[in-house]
Amino acid sequence: TPNGAQVLIPIRDEIRTVVDEIFTPPAQAAEEETEDKDKLAAEGAKIIVHNGSAVGNVAAQTSALLKEHGLQVVEFGNDERFDYLNTIIVDYTGKEYTVQYLARLLNIPQNNIQPFTGSYSEIDIRLIIGADFQLPTAP
Repeated sequence: TPNGAQVLIPIRDEIRTVVDEIFTPPAQAAEEETEDKDKLAAEGAKIIVHNGSAVGNVAAQTSALLKEHGLQVVEFGNDERFDYLNTIIVDYTGKEYTVQYLARLLNIPQNNIQPFTGSYSEIDIRLIIGADFQLPTAP
């Protein structure tokens, strides 16, 4: 400019290309997502989501998120107690891929995954939401 300011002038014909590069996920991410969905479907884990915290409606919101990711939530609601400090995953049947996927998706530490040693055949995984839980936001 006459006053010495630097101004960026867009090249309009190339804006769409740049926008597509920035906002289109790489092919590898799409392949990994397809692979995740295939493995989750193969395990077919039945999941129950229980709210063990004082936060209202969190079981329903979490259930909706899990369903968006292709998981089979068969029930959601409140737990018997609302004093869980930590969110835990109870693994009833050894559906390891689904358990680890849940842990990654919901940022649940490995030490909060508990294997169940008794017999309970109606479900595979129980997710108990604790006070530490934060629903992941979209990327």
